[in-house]
Amino acid sequence: MNQGFDKSVMETLVRKAESEGIERYSVGVGILNASGALLVLKRKIDDSFPGVYEIPGGGVKKGETLYEAVCRETREETGLIVKDIHDYCGMFDYNEKGRTRQFNYLVSVQDHNNITLSEHDGFLWIDTVKGLRCTTEMKQVIEGILKNALESKEMEMG
Repeated sequence: MNQGFDKSVMETLVRKAESEGIERYSVGVGILNASGALLVLKRKIDDSFPGVYEIPGGGVKKGETLYEAVCRETREETGLIVKDIHDYCGMFDYNEKGRTRQFNYLVSVQDHNNITLSEHDGFLWIDTVKGLRCTTEMKQVIEGILKNALESKEMEMG
């Protein structure tokens, strides 16, 4: 795990959400491959939002930190192991069993080639959200992650 990622930022986000009356938390996980494409998963037909794409993620369990939830949800939904958490990528609120806030993070994984799905019907590696069937909130998260990835790549190239 990345020992340099400031976990206290996550704790501050939860405290702020609590003060705003948020009752539940979830995490979203942005995973980029070597080409800078983002992993999105297709929701099962018998699930809420059937056939819609999203980044991996899910609910934070009682007593679990956001950091732990990022690692667990990544492993459960993709079979991938988080190596580093790099960046906080914003949040959005929704109503599911109470007011819920999803915190989104960009991570790197040990081996992005061995995806094993457990809760989704399929996956794609994307470099644009154009034409992707997803919610408005998820579209904004994906666009933000892809924009930041592109800017980082351009900075590396000089």
